[in-house]
Parts: sequence; C-alpha cells; structure tokens
Amino acid sequence: MVRLAGLLLSAWVLLSPIAFSQQSEEVPTLIGYVTRVASNTDFDVNQVRVVENPRVEIQVVREIGGSQVVDNTPLFWGERVMVYGSFRDQKRTIRAHKIVEIKPITKEVSGFGLIDRVLTKSGDPAGGGEWTIRADGYSILIDKQTATTLEPPLTAFSSVGTNMWLRYEGSLRPDGVVVATKAVILKNEVDAKEEKLRAKEEYDPEKVDADAKQNPVRQVVLGWDVQKMPPYHDDVMQARVNRIGQSLVPAYQRALAESDPTKLNFRFYLVENSPVNDAIVLSNGIMLVPKKVMDQLTEDSQLATILASNIASALEKQAYREGSKLEKALAGEWVGAGTALALSLGPGVALWATAHHVEHSTLLRLEEQSDRVGLSLMHDAGYDVSQAPVAWWKLTSKHPDELWRTEPPDRSGYLFEVIAKYWTPAAESRQAELPAKAESGQSN
Repeated sequence: MVRLAGLLLSAWVLLSPIAFSQQSEEVPTLIGYVTRVASNTDFDVNQVRVVENPRVEIQVVREIGGSQVVDNTPLFWGERVMVYGSFRDQKRTIRAHKIVEIKPITKEVSGFGLIDRVLTKSGDPAGGGEWTIRADGYSILIDKQTATTLEPPLTAFSSVGTNMWLRYEGSLRPDGVVVATKAVILKNEVDAKEEKLRAKEEYDPEKVDADAKQNPVRQVVLGWDVQKMPPYHDDVMQARVNRIGQSLVPAYQRALAESDPTKLNFRFYLVENSPVNDAIVLSNGIMLVPKKVMDQLTEDSQLATILASNIASALEKQAYREGSKLEKALAGEWVGAGTALALSLGPGVALWATAHHVEHSTLLRLEEQSDRVGLSLMHDAGYDVSQAPVAWWKLTSKHPDELWRTEPPDRSGYLFEVIAKYWTPAAESRQAELPAKAESGQSN
C-alpha cells in the first residue's frame, strides 16, 4: 500500500516539507504522484512541473519481471515515481534526466461491503454466467469459478441486487476488475439494536442554541458533543451543500420506499465549529459540514469528495458493524481517523477514547472503504474523481493554494493509488454500461 511504500522510501527523502534534493543523482529530487501528463517529457509530480533536461534525454525506469529496465511507455495519472534532476524553485520546475517507477505492492483483495450497482449480468454464475457487481468501492466479477454462497432468505442468484451485503475474496485484473474467488451474499437488514442507535442520534441541528458551549469536563472525558455544535446560517452555502450532498445519494437508496428500514434520510447542515477539517456523519444520515470545510473546498468535486466519503460511511453502517468491538472497548470511533463521528455510545464520543481503545488498523480500514465507495458515488453523480486526493491534500496543507509546497498526506496517496489501479479508462467505460437511474430497490 502507499503507506508501506512511503515508509520504505523514507530514507531517500530529505527533511524538507516537499522532499526536494539538490544532491547527487543517487538521491531523488522529488518523490510523489503524477498529477498531470502531457507527455513523458512534460508532466507534473505533486503539482511540480517536470520537463526534459535539454542536454539529457529522460529515461523512464520501470520494474519488469523483477528487474529495473528502461521502459518509456507513457506515464499515467496517479503513478508513484521518483524524479531525478535539478529543481528550479522560481519556476516550480524540475529538469529531469530519469524517472523511476515505484511499483505498488500487489496483494489479494478482500472485504465486506454493500452492493450499490450491478454493472453487467448474464445468467447464473453457477451455470456459466457472469455478473460484474460494484461493492466496497470495487468492480467485482463473479463467475462459475467463484465459490458463491447465498445466505437465507436468498435462494437464487436472480434475486441478487443492490442494497445487499457482499463478503468477497479475489485478485486484481489489469483492467481494474477484482475477480472473486469467494463470495457470500446476504440480505441487508435493520435489527432493534441498530434502530436504537439511529434513534439515539436523531436531533435537529437547526435547534441548537447559537451560544451552546461544550462542557469542559465532558469534553475531556467523552469528547466533543456534536449535539452542541451551533448551525452556521448562510443560505447560499447551505443550498450548495444540499445540492451536492443530495446528488451523491445513490440511486438504489433514493428508490427505496419510505417504509423500508434500510433507507437513510440524508440531511446536510452547515455548522459553525468542528474539532476536525471534515464533515461529521451520524448513522441515521445526519451530516454536519463545518463552514471552514466549505471555505477551503470551493470546487464542487472537492467538496463532493468529503460528502461522498461520509455518505459511504453511513451506507456501509461502519459505526454499527464495528459496534461489538467498540462496545468492548467502551468507546465509539472517529471513522476515517476523524472524518466522521461513528457513535456506539451516542453523539459525543471522545477522540481520546478512540485513540486509546480503537485499533489504528480498524480506523484505517474504515477510512479506506469510505473513500473507495465515495469515489463510486462521485463518479455516478458526474463529479471529477481525480479531485478526491486533491481535496484531502488541501484540507491538511498549510499552503492550500500552493499544494506543491507540501507532500500529499497518506489519505491522498491512497486515493491516487486506487484511482490509478481501479479507475482505468476501461473501468470507467464499464461503469457507464448501466446508467445509475436504471437501478432501483434490491434487484437489477
């Protein structure tokens, strides 16, 4: 993954915010992600322009068959590379003579997520048919080679559709499809415990007193109380967050009957203050969007990134699904290391408690899932998925208007990798085969 690659390469990087070096060619001038490609002699890495040194031809070195060889096939957006050359600060340009690919660590893919689209289907996989479904942020192929189990009350593959859970294992194909070796499909249901959680979180943010204060003792013990976050009143900003937020709610959710217990009533509210540079989502669909996030993300696709990730967190029931683990730890969790309040103890779970009782690996897994699914929601709503890593980059950077001065955070790095691996032109074309509006209910 990106994080491991970053750790392995840290010895290469000088102690400066943007990892530039003017030393020998053995030390890369810049390590980062390709963010623009015109050609192999004119492209950007971490928004720094890279051009050919007029005296030396650029060599692109890739790992092929376990060996590094010169391979000048086109660079691609999101590819992680090391750039060797001389940096010209005033022009924000590197005159490069060598580019070395950093090959992502490949691994088998597995997970558990909600089916939000059926991309293609042909017969019953058990009889030689093939289905490509989208779940957990991946396009997943199920065919006769897949060991498939349908949990009761499901009895036939013809009843499989959106708003159902998929547990899967598989491997990545070059076109970005995960070929499933195992698949378990089960119905999405809401039990009394989940209903209680949603009811506990239900409130009207508009009715919070503008002078509401956080109880300092509670804040130390239990953390920030979301039900005492005053609203921010701005009709234009509120209309923008409503427009973008509602456009991201997936088609299958919008088509569910109001009486369906799995339907979420997503509501988006501007709030004045927040402990994090992110939106906060509750399990019942209430989302609080701080004004400072709106101010920083002026492009709709960037704001859509944050809203989509949080919508995905609620759809995937991240708070409830991890509830048993979290209850044992006597704490809730901040989904995505601070992206959303997922509450098993009700609104106001502590950052302190999270840091001490919830495993980092769990937070990271949930963050990655919500970001992957968020990309799918953005794609379906017509937003530019390439702005997703930029959005998180801006929210964490001390120079949001000059991102090239800071390295992308790990979260942005993960999204660069996911988009480069799974959102190839072939993958985008495949996702367009069935329009989102054609999907409804629990079957396709």
